[in-house]
Amino acid sequence: EQTGATSLALVGWSHGFVAPELCQNNMRDPQKQPTKESDVYSLGKTLKTLVDVVQPTGDMPALLALVERMLCADPSERVTTSTAVADVVFADLHIAPSPADQQDHYSRFSPPSYWTSQQPDIPFRVITNTEYMRRQIEEALFATDHCGILSKAKVVSVKRVETQWLWMSYVTKREKMRAQIQRHRGHQSPWPQPLTPLKPPPLATLDAEVNEVYLWHGCPADVVKPITQDGFDERLAASCLYGTGVYFTPQACKALQYAR
Repeated sequence: EQTGATSLALVGWSHGFVAPELCQNNMRDPQKQPTKESDVYSLGKTLKTLVDVVQPTGDMPALLALVERMLCADPSERVTTSTAVADVVFADLHIAPSPADQQDHYSRFSPPSYWTSQQPDIPFRVITNTEYMRRQIEEALFATDHCGILSKAKVVSVKRVETQWLWMSYVTKREKMRAQIQRHRGHQSPWPQPLTPLKPPPLATLDAEVNEVYLWHGCPADVVKPITQDGFDERLAASCLYGTGVYFTPQACKALQYAR
């Protein structure tokens, strides 16, 4: 028996993967406990993401129908875990990438080669970059200053944030976009001419297939730390010219308007 004991639980969650009945105002409610039904919902979300990225062969309509049943908003209408796992649709699924494709797939999920740590057990690190990188960023700042208001500015220092879980989240979404593009290969890309506002640093690789680019983001100083630790969150963004969302720009002078 324990008296006067205090329990502290750290609730980890991924936005979009938590069952709606466990959330309040789009945030995970720590007072609500997971259930078998909420686990089925999370499994369905995970399965749908894997299908979008890996693109297995088999009876896809039947699989997507099963996923839809797992993602019912009403917990009582969701398929049970045992029924989902026992579904014959899984017997027809086949994932057989070639060794080259498999190696390429895993390399896409690896952190950039210039990161100081490639190990996932170091979740967050802020690195002060070299004088060379400071000059690179300063040059990029001047090159994208279309208004000329930064001509006398000086970049004092540059810091790179290495956050493993944010990297994995980003890459997962990037690979989902790649799968969607490949599924509609032959159609015109949403961006016929990829944006190239910034020169990539040495050893960096940008994927033109998914229109991967570097852009500026201006923000108040007091939100820099939360962004570096937790990433951009459109739910906390203010409403601007094109509505509520996270804004980026190829113009340094435009980003400066929001940096204060």
